[in-house]
Amino acid sequence: MDKKAPNLFYNLINIGLQNKIFYKQESLLLLIFLISCFSMSAQQIETEKSAEVFELKSYISSANKKASQSKLTRNINTQNLENLIYQTQPSVYFYNGEVKTYGETPKKLFTEITSIGKLDQTAMLKNNIEIITININNESQANQYIDTNSFSSFKNLKYIYLVFNFPISQTKIPNIIRNYNDKYSVFYNISIGDSN
Repeated sequence: MDKKAPNLFYNLINIGLQNKIFYKQESLLLLIFLISCFSMSAQQIETEKSAEVFELKSYISSANKKASQSKLTRNINTQNLENLIYQTQPSVYFYNGEVKTYGETPKKLFTEITSIGKLDQTAMLKNNIEIITININNESQANQYIDTNSFSSFKNLKYIYLVFNFPISQTKIPNIIRNYNDKYSVFYNISIGDSN
């Protein structure tokens, strides 16, 4: 049995082609993997519900006029909302880690965006709270997020009222809300020198 010596030139070309094919296959697999990862993350972003946030005075005005039964008047008792915002009610104030309660069975909670993360760790009367008023005092605070999961221990909570004490673009306001839950109605007011 005679064995013929392999052609050195042929072997070098054959090995080079095999390496190129291997690298092409490897690159193609990597590309498919990256595309699938990007599409999955895009789907997760799309599934997060965007917050419905309404300017308070416009909402109440249109609801009182009964102009339409669209999402602007979505089963919200505007009289109760107005009473909670504009009338004196038993309330809890939570600022700088300190809780002050005025009246029995408080219906309102006043706080600032920087204190929201501490709400669950704080002993306060939460069961009757129907509205949380959150003060946002500057652009830096507006870059923080409000996670509605932070309010899960407030069993009767219906409204979240954001009060901006500086000029802010209305398009930026919904982006502050994370994990939006439509059981809460979210309102805002840009209150520059305004008493509400």
